[in-house]
Amino acid sequence: MKAKNLFIRGSVLAVSLSAAIAAQAADVQWLQTGQQDLSATQLVRSADAAPLSPNANRNVELVQFQWPLEADATLASGDEGSVNESRQYWLDVDAVQLSKGVAINTSSTGAVIRVSPMNANSRATLKREELSLSVGGRALDANASFSTFANSSQLRASGAPFAEGTIAFQLNGNVPAGEITLALNNRAASSDQYVIHVFEPNSKAIAEVRTAKSAHLVGSPINASLKVDGAQGQVSGFLVSPDGKTSIDLSFQAGRDGYSASVNAPAFQGNGLWELHTHFDGVNKAGQRILRDTKTAVNITAATARLNQQAQIQQSFGSAQGQVALNLGVDVAAAGRYQLSGVIYGTNKSGQLQPVALAQSAKWLEAGTQQLPLSFNVSVDGISAPYEVRDLRLQDQSRLGVLHRQDRALLIR
Repeated sequence: MKAKNLFIRGSVLAVSLSAAIAAQAADVQWLQTGQQDLSATQLVRSADAAPLSPNANRNVELVQFQWPLEADATLASGDEGSVNESRQYWLDVDAVQLSKGVAINTSSTGAVIRVSPMNANSRATLKREELSLSVGGRALDANASFSTFANSSQLRASGAPFAEGTIAFQLNGNVPAGEITLALNNRAASSDQYVIHVFEPNSKAIAEVRTAKSAHLVGSPINASLKVDGAQGQVSGFLVSPDGKTSIDLSFQAGRDGYSASVNAPAFQGNGLWELHTHFDGVNKAGQRILRDTKTAVNITAATARLNQQAQIQQSFGSAQGQVALNLGVDVAAAGRYQLSGVIYGTNKSGQLQPVALAQSAKWLEAGTQQLPLSFNVSVDGISAPYEVRDLRLQDQSRLGVLHRQDRALLIR
């Protein structure tokens, strides 16, 4: 009996040792970053280069979450950039120009036009009867030219917060596309300024602005492109900071697939998204003048921390069977709350990788070499090693920026 007990204890010990050996044998390999991945090579020199705002997230508690994923879950595949489309443009005019008549260029019928005073203290009230339209010097019947018309009171009643005195109207289908002269005789002061917004919901001349990436680190290139369906012309553009105080001009060059520009992401003492604006002025194949304004968001972040390619892994068994726990090294230049997230893929019975779980963790990290954990539950029937961690992201929660994003990041055997 004693020998039998000894054998049982020995078996238990052997299983424990085997599990420990298996845990130690689990290997993690960092995969090479791709062209669309985001990865910092140099960090900011000090916390002074990335100060915390008064309302920054200063929570120091470690928080971890994980969710199981369906095998056919549709997941992001790298940073596909930022994109926006436009069928609209804006014109800035003064009262003198507007009283003489301003050219409105359209490429389709049914354009929606809005005229708004820019002066906060403007006493001018825009009225329907003061508006006149003409084509080629021939006056149009205003009442027959509008399918809808709204003044500022009606616009605000619909929930649109436009300035006092704003008017908006949509042209009827009987108003031909092309150049339309819009005039407003309301005896405004010559110093009054107006903005005219033209939106063509039926136009085929669609401008598309795109950045190669949506997230950028300070000093890295921002590559932007613009194309306008069926039209060619000139493009100008600029980057504007979140507070609107900094503007950087962009130089667009024509190419086979449209127009492109590149500028290094600037440093900025503050949080928020930059905006990339473009203005297109050209003609389509029918000889119609095409004007288009576009904008899209650009995330620019100071490299306050980076993943340092160090990883500790433990593949647990027993009571924690099916848990893959990672500790990833983080070099921190500026103290703050940082978030780590990723999706783990496992090998199914067909030998194919499929999504298994998504995990996140967040913690306050002081400057220096630190670690962030990332734990996945991989106890799914038919799933085994090797595993792969994809869409690995490191974010600065205190300064609201993306510091690292890697489509295929870690191979675990």
